[in-house]
Order: sequence, then structure tokens, then C-alpha cells
Amino acid sequence: GNRLSDQAFVHRYSGPMANRVMWLYVALSLDDFLNYAHSTGRINEFVIAYLKLHPDHLHVSLMAETTADQQTKIMASLEGAHPTPRSWEFVSRVLDSQPNETIRLAAVSGLVGSAVATEFEQTYRLKDDLPDLDKLCKTGKGKYPNNVGTRFVLISALLKKVDKDNLSNILDYFAGMDPEVSVMFVQLMLKHRLTLASHPAFTKWSVKNGHLLA
Repeated sequence: GNRLSDQAFVHRYSGPMANRVMWLYVALSLDDFLNYAHSTGRINEFVIAYLKLHPDHLHVSLMAETTADQQTKIMASLEGAHPTPRSWEFVSRVLDSQPNETIRLAAVSGLVGSAVATEFEQTYRLKDDLPDLDKLCKTGKGKYPNNVGTRFVLISALLKKVDKDNLSNILDYFAGMDPEVSVMFVQLMLKHRLTLASHPAFTKWSVKNGHLLA
């Protein structure tokens, strides 16, 4: 649950009740959220890229340092929507359902608030700069994005698609980009798709680029 200091409509436990449960305090961490995103595949690649570019938008509290009356007004307004790990997962579900633009914009705004949704839309429109991912996985060929955000999207999307049948093509594609891009992909692959570490394509890649992982 939330702490009293979060001012998120919580109530103080009585002493006897508090003594009957275990209290563990956890801190919000973007690294932990991204690990969850990559390991489960439940977070859309555009959400991952956006949060890499805007790490302070993983969670924006509306309740901190506000009065009870202000809190009531916030939650009664449409702008009660605000970024949290939970709402970003909901955004991912919206994006994965591939709605039309009107529905997408309204839904994202209704989940994380209009200001953040407007910024997020700029990241989502990087979609037009991506190579054809299915073709890339089959042939190892595709256009190369220069934008940092687009590269984040690309890496996250390919991490979802990579398997023993297309790893060689994916690494061949990355050979045409700056080495640090393939290193970023490989580091995530080794962390979240460890079974591919024994793949001949990775062995070949590591002979040439293994020193970059140090």
C-alpha cells in the first residue's frame, strides 16, 4: 500500500493491527521497471523508449504537498490521470491493441495526463523511422535510424522478436550501425534471453566485439 507521506487516501493502522503484518518499504526504480519490461515483454517498446528519454516521467505524483481539498479537485478532474508504472502498463496494452489515432491519443491522455501524452506522442511518431522489423529479422537488412529515441524503440522491439532462427540476421543488421548500438542490444539479450548466449551467431559477434562488453 501507500505510505502516509504519499497522501494517497491512506489511513493510519492501529498499533495492534500494524503488529499483525510485515512492513517492507520499497523504492521506485526505473532500472527495475525496465528489467521487468524486458523480461516479461509486457511493456510496449515505445513506452520503454519514452521512459529512457524521460526517466522522471515513470511516476509523477499528484498528491505530494497538496491539501485535502486540492487532492479532491485533482481526482475529480480528467487530469487525475498521471504517470505511474501501472498506468504505463495500461498504455502498453492500448498500443498493443493498435487503435486508430483518435482512440490512441484519447486513451493515452486518459491514462497519463494530457501533458505527458503530448510528449509521448512525439516518441510514438518515431514509428515511421523504424525499418520493417519482420523483413529485418528475415534478411538482416533494413534502414538505419539515427535518432536516439528511434534506436531505443528498435532495440526494445527486436529484443521481443529475437530467437535462435533470426539472431544471426539481427546481428548482421546491427553490424551496419555504431558498435554501441549492437552492444546495448547484446547486453539486454544476455540479461533477458540468456539461452541465446550459446548461439553460433553470438559467438561470432563476441569474437569481434566482445571487448566492448567489458
